[in-house]
Amino acid sequence: MSDQLIISLETVPDIAALRAIHKLEGLSDEGVLSASLHLYKQQFGTKELPIYQQQIISLAVVKCSGINEVSLHCPIELKSEANLLSWFSDLIEMDKSLISWDMHTRDKPLLNYRLLKHGVISESFSKLDLLGLKDKLSEGNSNAVADFEGLSLSLGLPEFKAITQAERTECFLKSQLDTVHQSNQIKALNACAILKKYQLMSGAISLADFEMVSKQLGAAINQT
Repeated sequence: MSDQLIISLETVPDIAALRAIHKLEGLSDEGVLSASLHLYKQQFGTKELPIYQQQIISLAVVKCSGINEVSLHCPIELKSEANLLSWFSDLIEMDKSLISWDMHTRDKPLLNYRLLKHGVISESFSKLDLLGLKDKLSEGNSNAVADFEGLSLSLGLPEFKAITQAERTECFLKSQLDTVHQSNQIKALNACAILKKYQLMSGAISLADFEMVSKQLGAAINQT
């Protein structure tokens, strides 16, 4: 079995992009954010900005090497998004599969836009096999899509703190991201657990390998 990377991403509004889009050069970061969200809600009825206007502030990766070796990575020391993306590009160089809960409608497009913005060269990224667990499990049926938090709890997986965009943004502006990183790491570990349960169900891994991976995931959870 080829190496697999299971990722989870957390974002906040890209204040630099919003400042340029809305020509708000004279305002503080907080002022740009407030004005931009107000304008967007007036125009579209929501404060949920499009993907290209969001930046990544936390990237958690569970690396599965072979069948039953698991390791968790979340470089909290990297404060720059460009450095975070460069680290990610180096990590995927030798890996062949990239997996997340919402790969095709959120995570892959988000990474495309952020790599494009920062000019990070990643030839390997375009060659990865991609898997979106949400689409895989629902068989592409929108009426059958599960919410990630609810599915995690229903499967007996660890609970993670649900953090709103406003809360993440406040943490980002205050440079207090520990809670965001912790929640994001648990999300990545839960996504890996769901993947392994699916592989066990489909006969891709044995019960013994599944149990070994589950113990490693449990140990990683306890260290977050």
